[in-house]
Amino acid sequence: GIGGAGASFRSASQRTGPGKLLYYTAEYTKSVLSVSRVVLTTLVVADGVLFTLTAEEDQGRFDGEMGGALRDAVASFVVISQTAAVEAAAAEAAGGP
Repeated sequence: GIGGAGASFRSASQRTGPGKLLYYTAEYTKSVLSVSRVVLTTLVVADGVLFTLTAEEDQGRFDGEMGGALRDAVASFVVISQTAAVEAAAAEAAGGP
């Protein structure tokens, strides 16, 4: 497992979102009171601040009906960077894309 939490890595991915921010998602299992749970965590840094979204479910339900919905929820996580928003507004005002 990973560290002392008895966690096991399942998968990881990266995507680029609005404002060219990089989002990193990790999927892993951990045991809580002898119950196996699947955890999805997405991280992104915008304007010098770390934002996270974490969703988790019992492994049986995750691997059954909930996994797709939780993956969709984590994939929809978007942070609007103030820096990127200002740059986009300036480009639009200058007649750019």
